[in-house]
Amino acid sequence: MAPSTSSFSPKLLPCVVFDDLKKGFANKEVVVRVIHFWEARNPRKGGLLMGLELLLIDKKSTVIQAFITAN
Repeated sequence: MAPSTSSFSPKLLPCVVFDDLKKGFANKEVVVRVIHFWEARNPRKGGLLMGLELLLIDKKSTVIQAFITAN
């Protein structure tokens, strides 16, 4: 079989870490790994999903906790 002649080359984005972010709105993307995530449920309301809790780590080994609401 002939080798692939695809002209695709991945675009390398400038790597932004958590320390580079400032408070407020930002139009930047941070490349992270998800260490752990779990569902946050409200036991008083029959296990209603409130959102997702995440632990994220960047390339400088900075870890943050994030929450994504179900709404």
